[in-house]
Amino acid sequence: MARGSVAERAGVAAGDRILSVAGEGVFDLLDLHYLASRKRFLLRWETKRGEERERIIRTAGDPLGIFPEPVRVRRCRNRCIFCFVHQLPKGMRRSLYIKDEDVRLSFLEGNYVTFSDITEEEIRKIIRYRLSPLYVSIHTTDAGLRRRMLGNPRAADVMEVMHRLLSAGIALHGQIVVCPGINDGKELARSLAELCGLRPGLMTVAVVPVGLTSHRRGLPPLMAVNRREAVETLSLLARLRRRLGDREGEPFAVAADEYYLIAGEKIPGRRAYGSFAQIGNGVGLLRRFLTDSRTLFRRKRWKRTDAGGTVISGVSPS
Repeated sequence: MARGSVAERAGVAAGDRILSVAGEGVFDLLDLHYLASRKRFLLRWETKRGEERERIIRTAGDPLGIFPEPVRVRRCRNRCIFCFVHQLPKGMRRSLYIKDEDVRLSFLEGNYVTFSDITEEEIRKIIRYRLSPLYVSIHTTDAGLRRRMLGNPRAADVMEVMHRLLSAGIALHGQIVVCPGINDGKELARSLAELCGLRPGLMTVAVVPVGLTSHRRGLPPLMAVNRREAVETLSLLARLRRRLGDREGEPFAVAADEYYLIAGEKIPGRRAYGSFAQIGNGVGLLRRFLTDSRTLFRRKRWKRTDAGGTVISGVSPS
């Protein structure tokens, strides 16, 4: 509870329970922010003593000042053949083993969701609250193949869900995790061709090579992307870009940096990444690093006593 806030002046105290805002129940932070965005509404709450109270709130544009307790993250029920969480070693901190499938985190943090078990209520909330853009793990537009990759025979048809959201004006970003022999090559080309029809609402699609670790005991056998496959995928994406062009400087299908490392090709310039919309997915991260580093070394005046510096990095095996 923020001190001196609208809610505190109305009599709400830390530990009280919000019952409704403008006559509607509040289940999470998004509900609270959306319903309390009006200039005038009825707030009902229950005190720690169990007393119910209500008051007409007039915010005059000021925030309500209530900070709800964190809600439980909705967990992912898929068993993706390439899931990175399943490939983690034992003994790490517990939070690393949480698999989320939460559209709220997709909107707020850019986390990817599959829409595999999305409910009608969630779809309505996305549209009503204008939760846009969202980030979608697509992998393939073939519903049957996608269910096999997700390890979920009941997964919803992602194309149907995306069509519905796009028709309501919700913008989307997508990703395809490429598994050699499964959704690569002709299947990747077919999926991308079908996804092109969802532009401009589907703004970008990141094409990412499957990441494999040595901790895959009991998991389906998968192959890593090799140099030939990386070169072919980059060639496919280059042809697609030449055919489609960019929309307002934004390329549609973009390759993760890993592809250029595996293929042994030069990292493209800034124009290849548009607004860097997929940088959180490893698309354009190296270009950003190279550009920022060069800018830093050109602009900063280093003292003559400075003998050098240290850059800590990782090694991505190819």
